[in-house]
Amino acid sequence: MGFNIGGFLGGVSEGVNDAILREEERLDEKLTMNRQEASLQRRDKNKERLRKEVLLEELTEQLGMYHTEEQVAEMAGKGLGAMKQFAVTSQTAFAAGRDPSAAYNWANTTANLAPVAPLTSTQQLRTKLTGESGRDDLEQTTIKPTSFLKKPQKTYKTFDTTDKAFDNLAQQIAAATINKDTKKIAELTAYKNEIVKQALTFGDGSGASKDATYTSVINMERKAFFPGRNYSLGVEGDMLDLTSGDGGRVAVDNYGFAFSLASNSYYKNDKKIMAHAQSTARQAMQDARSFADTQYNNRGEGRYFEPDPSRNYHVIDVSGLSRPDNPMTGAEKKSFMNGKIAEYRKTNKIGHGSAIIFKETNQNNQSVASQKGVWTNYGGGQFIGYNFK
Repeated sequence: MGFNIGGFLGGVSEGVNDAILREEERLDEKLTMNRQEASLQRRDKNKERLRKEVLLEELTEQLGMYHTEEQVAEMAGKGLGAMKQFAVTSQTAFAAGRDPSAAYNWANTTANLAPVAPLTSTQQLRTKLTGESGRDDLEQTTIKPTSFLKKPQKTYKTFDTTDKAFDNLAQQIAAATINKDTKKIAELTAYKNEIVKQALTFGDGSGASKDATYTSVINMERKAFFPGRNYSLGVEGDMLDLTSGDGGRVAVDNYGFAFSLASNSYYKNDKKIMAHAQSTARQAMQDARSFADTQYNNRGEGRYFEPDPSRNYHVIDVSGLSRPDNPMTGAEKKSFMNGKIAEYRKTNKIGHGSAIIFKETNQNNQSVASQKGVWTNYGGGQFIGYNFK
């Protein structure tokens, strides 16, 4: 039986054709399935995109009820998840009687302020913030930025009211002052100006009155100024543990506090704070005169003009100051008395807060008190309690 090569080749050809057809059918089926899958994916992506667009529109509308356009845009930049949380937080704040917009700004402004436990004693403040060695370790407690929504970490927090933020900041400034850390003082002062601006312009969202905010600003400035000068302050900024001999120091330091407010470039255009500074300065001058009067009277008859530098009581002869026949101008009086003080200081140290009695000799050759006041080291040294008019 002979081999039919023609039939063999024909059979092979038919087999190959069948295989090709089956492969083409398989590829067509796979291509169809891929097209269907791609179509489904596109449809799902379109549905997801539309869902996000609708959600974005809804959240934008919700947040717009409580926040400015700029705030909403900032929130949107953080993503839809963040916007959802902002919406919940805003609704909660509004229900609690707070202004969500102001609260959002306030939280962002104070997010970098490190919490410090309330302290009243200067020594406590030094030990707590700088350690026994006196090394400034404030950087170890500096807050990392947190958003309005994120739950603060254990060692970090934002401050939801001006009082809390100001108390913390005041203690940090006082600590930097004690350590004479000028770089830290400058850094904290710049930050202080930011949160003061936020507080006075928009508030903290709590609805506190403008007058209450001003009171908080003044108390914060007092708590930053006085502890660095060895005072202990109460919660309301009142001085604690004073003695009768502290009157001169208190008077000139209050004058120094008024000067610090008046010389603050941020406050110079604020009428309320400038009025407070002027009122404080006037009262400080009255207190300085009163303290010097008390020290003078306590010396007793015959000892009024006996200097006692060890007890911060100084007597300076200014004979010639009063000239009825040719009175000096205010500027001339000031120059004359400053010259006498400078001469006296060449051989005598005048301590900060010391009483100074200026004496003259009258026509009957008797010593009389011309002026009384207190010495301060502020401004390179000056006499407080007398207006050179």
